[in-house]
Amino acid sequence: MGSVEHTNGTAPQLNGSIQHNAGSDLFRLNDRTVVGEHTSKHQTAYTLTAAVTGGLGSLGVSLAQTLLEYGADVVCTDLPEAPQDEIWLTLKKVADSTGGQLRYVSCDVTNEDSVSRAFESAESGSRYPIRGLVTCAGISGRCPAVDYPVDKFRRIMDINVTGTFLCATAAARVMQRQMVSGSIVMLASMSATNVNQLARSLAAEWGNDGAHPPIRVNTYSPG
Repeated sequence: MGSVEHTNGTAPQLNGSIQHNAGSDLFRLNDRTVVGEHTSKHQTAYTLTAAVTGGLGSLGVSLAQTLLEYGADVVCTDLPEAPQDEIWLTLKKVADSTGGQLRYVSCDVTNEDSVSRAFESAESGSRYPIRGLVTCAGISGRCPAVDYPVDKFRRIMDINVTGTFLCATAAARVMQRQMVSGSIVMLASMSATNVNQLARSLAAEWGNDGAHPPIRVNTYSPG
């Protein structure tokens, strides 16, 4: 039988696999970056909040750490009601060292109401505008295709594709309401074709709609 694993808060090893100089590149907006201009003291030219979905998984934690080191406030979201102490204490130390704000909001990315509540909470509790989103929530499965249960396949699509869409649109609503430019980076791995096409469509719509500051949409395929 195949197995499907969710980002379940297992403590990851922060081994520096996400390079610091890539942190600002993920969110570059022409001559500016959503996480500000990098300095030797990891300070920024301006202030903002970035949301990271799947924020308790290995990739989510690594990216949250990088964002904090670049001076952003970070809101991590994931399925558990509360983060594991080992993970959170590690990120909290980084936030304390940079003066950043670190918050956690529980969120089921497959549930539209849960996503809406999570981003409303992220917006209301943040010191600075939400100008960045990284969607790291996702699952994978291992099983011969001829034996793979259709309910598990549907769950993969629901989390990796529909969940990415729900979080991206929720973040865009906040950015448009706040009238700020922003950057959305979507993890495209197991469902790369679908997520890549989704990013193209959203980038075309939000990049220059004439009524709001531009929101850049890109994908990131680790490995």
